[in-house]
Amino acid sequence: MRISALADEWWEEWLSAKPRPINTERRYKGILENHIKAGLGGLMISEASVSRLDRFLKAKTKNVGYSSAALARVILRGMMGMAARHGAIMSNPVDSCATIPEPEKAPVAWSLDEIADIRTTLAAWDSGKDKSGRARSSDLSDPCDFMLGTGCRPGEVFALRWADVDLESEPATARIRATVVRDRDFGLTIQEHTKGHKVRILKLPLFVVDMLRRRSETAYTEVVFPSSTGTVRSPDNFRVQWNQALGDVPIVDAMPKVFRSSVGTFVAKTASKDSAQKQLGHSSVTITEKHYIDEGEHGPDLTATLELLNTVKVVSDQNSQ
Repeated sequence: MRISALADEWWEEWLSAKPRPINTERRYKGILENHIKAGLGGLMISEASVSRLDRFLKAKTKNVGYSSAALARVILRGMMGMAARHGAIMSNPVDSCATIPEPEKAPVAWSLDEIADIRTTLAAWDSGKDKSGRARSSDLSDPCDFMLGTGCRPGEVFALRWADVDLESEPATARIRATVVRDRDFGLTIQEHTKGHKVRILKLPLFVVDMLRRRSETAYTEVVFPSSTGTVRSPDNFRVQWNQALGDVPIVDAMPKVFRSSVGTFVAKTASKDSAQKQLGHSSVTITEKHYIDEGEHGPDLTATLELLNTVKVVSDQNSQ
């Protein structure tokens, strides 16, 4: 059997094992078709030696980056494990391939001044005019304020429905229970669970409450932040519009997800890391610390604590004489 046929067999088994999130399925399928089958599909299973697969994975790491190469390794390991279970090979060659080193990438968080600049620029963009002189119909400022006030992912923001918003409770809350994804046919849809499969009810700050009250007066769809045509809004299109609005601002060198790490960092420093984990909806505080809290370059202010070490006065040479 060739690797391409093994890939198809593995794919059917992987799909039938348990329900998979739509985005995960789409990501796996892309790696399988565009990388593994394209690069190794013509080989016989017996030709997939440790050295050959190791070279393949190292080339992928260099050419397409850590994320895709690491996922390719996961899929290949599953495929070759299947081949070993059926007696096509004696052992899984991927187990002996070198691990793919994860690049060090420190979390980035914007300062309060930078966030103020971004909010000001987005508000001006929304209320401005396009190149033809007509008023823009963009809606960037409000979704970004919701991200800032909650730490939600863009997909979670655009899946938020008015039925999940309670503006009468004290404080007001938003129930985060879904996210926007692309289905198998690459159409936008609301997936009825978040990335972490957990519902979280977030308490909303007043500036977000005021914004939602204003929007509720003219709402015409079940989702809070629809597209310009009233349909489910695409996070990808939002990022394009974001870059158009903020492209000339020097601090904008990352996606809107930095709002999430900015919220995580601010909550961790003013409250606690555990609070940041719960706000962002992570399964562990380790994930929050590693990917969403910018520790900065300054150590904590422990001057008062360290001063306690000065309990014994140093006797000068003059006095000792």
